[in-house]
Amino acid sequence: MLFRDTIKSLKIDENNPFLVSKIDGNELKENPTVLSDNLATITMFGEKKVILLNLLYTSITQTIEKLISDNITQKDNDFVLIIKAGSLASKSNLIKFLQTSSNCILVPCYDEELDKIKTKIDELFNKYNLVFSNDFISNFYNKFSENSLVNQNEFEKLENFIFENKDISETLLLSFISNNENINNKKIIDLCLSGKPKEALLYFNNIYDNSVSNIGIVRQFGNQLKLIEKLILLNKKGLSLRDAMNKIKPPIFFKNIPTVTAQCKIWSLKKVAATQKNLIKLEINCKTSTYPEKTLISQFILSTSLLAIKK
Repeated sequence: MLFRDTIKSLKIDENNPFLVSKIDGNELKENPTVLSDNLATITMFGEKKVILLNLLYTSITQTIEKLISDNITQKDNDFVLIIKAGSLASKSNLIKFLQTSSNCILVPCYDEELDKIKTKIDELFNKYNLVFSNDFISNFYNKFSENSLVNQNEFEKLENFIFENKDISETLLLSFISNNENINNKKIIDLCLSGKPKEALLYFNNIYDNSVSNIGIVRQFGNQLKLIEKLILLNKKGLSLRDAMNKIKPPIFFKNIPTVTAQCKIWSLKKVAATQKNLIKLEINCKTSTYPEKTLISQFILSTSLLAIKK
């Protein structure tokens, strides 16, 4: 979406072969000089050459990063190079190079935020004077994707559906909307360790039938608790939480930093130690107990999230 908006804002005619060149990652790998050749091309009417480099489905190696940065450095600025990429680490050489360039704009693409989804749904329901229970609303939010483009299509379909039907019920809406929910154990863990029992249990129940193994979520809980424990210990040694996070290996993804910071402030070493013991018991019970694993994990999520908010 950001790429399309950029093309539109700059009024670039992608179908003009005399002005615009399109290069994909595989072509660049097979022919490393293709970028240099296009950057050096002079347009017929003296306009700036536009190169659209699509690396979205390409594994970006250090060789490609160096190839791009070297070409940008060696050529005059009589061109517009637009790169569409997938996941680029903030510490990659290419990102560092582009950040220091006075002729470059970096635009990170963020996932859809839950608050924005809630706002859009509330606005839509208010527009058509629809009122539903709080439990339904919470469940309905989770039917949407973390991908903003997918959600845009879903909201358009949803509004058309509401407009064309007079009798709209909770059951009807739930059956209509596509379930774009990502199977994301991390979301359960973050909600739980942030002291949000209702939200954590609701999300766990929603994805349980399609989730990975129960032992998998147990291990992920353990990893997150170890991370919090490390950060708290570094903080007690005099490091700020931000400095402690910069020191942690592997590095914490920048989008997760606010959540992890908040968790470190509500958890203590004593709470972490107690929860780690409960986690060991949970794993043993999941493997040996006659009780359903879903029940055991639900109980753990409830008790742990309540412990998180306990003073």
